[in-house]
Amino acid sequence: MRASSTARDAKDYETFLNWLKVHSPFSYGDHDALVCVASGVVAGKCVNADQAFDIGVKAASVMTGETYADVKFKRKDRVTSISSDKNQVPVRGVEVEVNRTVLFMRVTCVIRESSEMKEYLLHEFAEQPPSLFDKGIMRKNTKSVLASVLKSKVNVHLELPDNACFVLDGGHLQSLPWPADPTYNQVCDQYVSHVLVHYGPGSIVVFDGYGSASSTKTAEQQRRAKQNTSPDIVFELEMKTTTSKKAFLGNGRNKDRLIQKLKEKYEAVGIIVKQSVADADWLIASSAMITSTAIDGAPTQNSSAVVVGTDTDLLVMMVAQATPKHESSYALWTEPFACVLYT
Repeated sequence: MRASSTARDAKDYETFLNWLKVHSPFSYGDHDALVCVASGVVAGKCVNADQAFDIGVKAASVMTGETYADVKFKRKDRVTSISSDKNQVPVRGVEVEVNRTVLFMRVTCVIRESSEMKEYLLHEFAEQPPSLFDKGIMRKNTKSVLASVLKSKVNVHLELPDNACFVLDGGHLQSLPWPADPTYNQVCDQYVSHVLVHYGPGSIVVFDGYGSASSTKTAEQQRRAKQNTSPDIVFELEMKTTTSKKAFLGNGRNKDRLIQKLKEKYEAVGIIVKQSVADADWLIASSAMITSTAIDGAPTQNSSAVVVGTDTDLLVMMVAQATPKHESSYALWTEPFACVLYT
C-alpha cells in the first residue's frame, strides 16, 4: 500500500492498457485461425496449439489399458505450433513437417560410398528453385553492380542548380530515425520538418502504393514483412508508438496509414504528395522529367528537377529517359545522398 508501489502499479496498468488499445485481440474477429496478438502473425489451418489439452487427453486415453510396446500414435494427432507450420512441405498432397538438417544427416548416414552422394541428393524438398527463391520469396538481385557501372559514366557535380524542384522518394525518407518514445504525431512532424528544412515548400514526395495484391513491388514488400512482423495498428496521431520503427514499417497496411497522415501534413505546408498504385520508381522518374515545365502545381520557373533517392532503379530510369537534349545536363550528385540526379 506504499505510495511508490501504488504509483508503479498505476504506471504499469497504463502501459498495459495502451498496449491493448493498439494490439486489441478483438480486431481479428474476421480470422478463423489463431492469430498472435503481439506480432500479428496468422497461423495456418493445420495449427492446433489451442487444442493441446484435448489432444493430450485423447492421447492418454489411447494408452489406457495397453502395453507400452503396443501403443501407437498418428502424426496427424500431434500438436502443431505456428513455428512448426513454417517447416511443412507438401508430399503427395499431404502437408509434412520436415527438418531439413535432420533429413540431410539421415541421408548421409545411409550412403555407403561417396559415389552414391549424387544419387541420394538428386532430389530436394523445395516448392520453388532455391537459386531463385528463399523461403517462398524471390531472392533479392544485385542491382548495385549496374549502378556502379552507370555512375562511372556520369560526370560528378558537387553543386545543385539554382531554383531546382526536388522530387523525393518517400521510401528513402522513411530511413530517418524516429525520436525516442514518440507519438505518431511527433514521427510525422519529423518527416515534415526534414523536407521543409532541406528541400523547401513546392517539393514533390512520391510514395509506393500498398493496395495492389500483385506488382513488381510485392516480392520486396513480402521480404521486409518476413524480417519484421507487426500487427495492424489503427492509430491516432496523439497515440504513443508501441512497436519499433522497423516492425511498424514492415507491415504494409501500417505504412499506408502513416502515408495518409503524412499526406495531410505535407500538403498543409505546401509540399506536393503523390502515391503510386504499386512501385513508385517510374512515377518519380517521370515526375522529374515533367517538372521542368509544370506538374500538378509545381513552380513553373524551375528549369531543373533533382531526384533524391537510393534506389538503383531510379538511376536506370533517369538515364533511360535521357534524350540528346538532356544528356549533357545529366549529372550525379554524390553528397550527402547515395543517388541524386538532376535534369
